Amino acid sequence: MKKHLKVLLVCPPSGNPYVSELVRYLNYEESVSCTQSNRELFESKKLEYDVVHIQWPEAIFGWNAVVTESDVELLKSRLFYCKEMGIKVIITIHNELPHCRRANVYSDVYETVYYNADAFIHLGKKSIEILKCAFGNSISDSHFIIPHGNYGCFNEENVKCMPELSNKSRFRVLCFGAVRKQSEVAVICQVADILSSIGGELVVAGRIYSGSKRTLNYYRMRIPLHRRQNLLLIKGKVPDESVASLVLSCDALLIPRVDTLNSGNVALGFTFGKVVLGPNIGVIGEELNKLGNPTFDPSNYASLKSAVENLVDFVSSNLGSRNKIYAETEMDWTKIARLHREVYLSNHEI
Repeated sequence: MKKHLKVLLVCPPSGNPYVSELVRYLNYEESVSCTQSNRELFESKKLEYDVVHIQWPEAIFGWNAVVTESDVELLKSRLFYCKEMGIKVIITIHNELPHCRRANVYSDVYETVYYNADAFIHLGKKSIEILKCAFGNSISDSHFIIPHGNYGCFNEENVKCMPELSNKSRFRVLCFGAVRKQSEVAVICQVADILSSIGGELVVAGRIYSGSKRTLNYYRMRIPLHRRQNLLLIKGKVPDESVASLVLSCDALLIPRVDTLNSGNVALGFTFGKVVLGPNIGVIGEELNKLGNPTFDPSNYASLKSAVENLVDFVSSNLGSRNKIYAETEMDWTKIARLHREVYLSNHEI
């Protein structure tokens, strides 16, 4: 008889398809029921689950930047309670460091989760290397690799087109999602300038984390973007119904990260059969290199220039088709949910 697994996925409701698709497909799995909530970890006196699965440690507190030492102590007590009750604590490593660096207490949140986790799920091999290098033997040695899921949820049918992109006469590259640092703005501007020299354009669609207009950072983040004539800035979150048309209107995707472990934009580009250009770092570089997508060294302008100038040739090849096949097979959510179930079961057999 197969064991029925009850899983608590610790994350508040959000617009992130990675979480919603994982929950949806886990509930399609035989003998698995998955509940998504961050509040239940603290509010339920008796947690009736077999697995507590944490995604981002920040999400435990609802992405709230104001977390106190008493909150961390409460988290420690709840995770200790899980161990006492035989509930396995598992975390997926999306990023090894806190998103919110201005709140130092989040480093304590990460360490608390890492030290109490029974197993780690990684999106690639590089993630295991980086975590082991940082924490050594002080964390569990139970590590599993499950790739990022595809973005088939952004259905190509019944999509809402974006009027800003209705006319396409030039080679177009898309930079999708939040821009968080000045170093990322620098990469974006360099790419825009290189594209300009070959008659191309860059679309930047997403939120610019620049802070208040009263700070110097606001202008450092935004002015360079507005100065590029071949750069189209679409501010704010792109509606789900417009994502497919946005990606399909472009020839390739750019990931401008300089020190990030993972990026969902690898899966996004692959889903729609696009070539993806990104930094040769972490799991991002690992996944791009696997199929021969162009990469660059974030500290080497020459490598970036060469990669951008060769983008047209990459797009003209069958690389985009290979990326799409990979997304439909290796990044299939049915497969990914099954792999998660196997991880849950293997930990209960220990």
